[in-house]
Amino acid sequence: MRKSNSLFWGMVFLLTGGVLLAHALGWLSDVAGWAVPLLLIWLGVWVLWQDESDRADFVSETGRLALPLRGSQRIRLSIENGLGSLQVSGGASSKLGLVLNYGGQLGTDAFHINGEMIINLDLGASVIPFMSPRDGVWRAALPAGVPLTLAVNAGVGSVQCDLRTLQVENLDLDVGLGRAEVICPQAGYLQGRIDLGAGNLRLLLPPEAAARIRLERGLASWQSEGLQWTQNGDIWQTEAFESAPVKVDLEISCGLGRLFIGRAAAAAADEVSYPAVDFSGNGNQADALVAQGLGEAVKTGGSHEEK
Repeated sequence: MRKSNSLFWGMVFLLTGGVLLAHALGWLSDVAGWAVPLLLIWLGVWVLWQDESDRADFVSETGRLALPLRGSQRIRLSIENGLGSLQVSGGASSKLGLVLNYGGQLGTDAFHINGEMIINLDLGASVIPFMSPRDGVWRAALPAGVPLTLAVNAGVGSVQCDLRTLQVENLDLDVGLGRAEVICPQAGYLQGRIDLGAGNLRLLLPPEAAARIRLERGLASWQSEGLQWTQNGDIWQTEAFESAPVKVDLEISCGLGRLFIGRAAAAAADEVSYPAVDFSGNGNQADALVAQGLGEAVKTGGSHEEK
């Protein structure tokens, strides 16, 4: 139970006990008549208190969030973005689990458990002035060389994920309406699912990657360039998939719109596709970011827990 909840219920017990004590001493004659109004008052106070305690987990400012990796061997990142634009790429320092530019309301929940860093982000709309990042785009950077599970749930807008320099093992991307671009990792084995209700999806494979796609495309059209496919029912597979050094194994559902699958150029280890914010930094800069702005708030906030 959170500290704010404990404090609230402590107040409830104290005041309720006070009313019962007043009745026992003869100061109040009709406790039953007090029961319904008292219950409604407690419910009202609870709603207001809960609203304020939830606000404590949000920051309505602009700046940069930096979360330290703290020795974790894996990262599990979940992002909720109802409206606007989001970009995810590599480029974070090896000391950090995540760097994010932010503005407006940002909900965070981050903790370490059993060698895994778990991060949940609830992003506000990126298209509303004074309630979004300055350039209207949420940008998240992650470190290379750390196994990663990435889940993005976006309502309306655009999502761009350049995963070439990242060790993403599982991807779950859900976009209701808009545009999505995924550049797959240039090493390892990527599995997962991409769902696009309506819009355009671009899936780009590194030069040495082979792909197996389970495709559900409704009324959507699809096009491929630079790849040779064989089809077995709803499964499309490129040549030599089983023996390929880099594999992409995805389920893709596209209801209405356009799907394009092609090749992407290789990326250098320190390359960042969306470099409007400098994510990298040396060790001292990384340490400074951890203690800056929201990074400090997350470390001391009610939703953050170290295990």
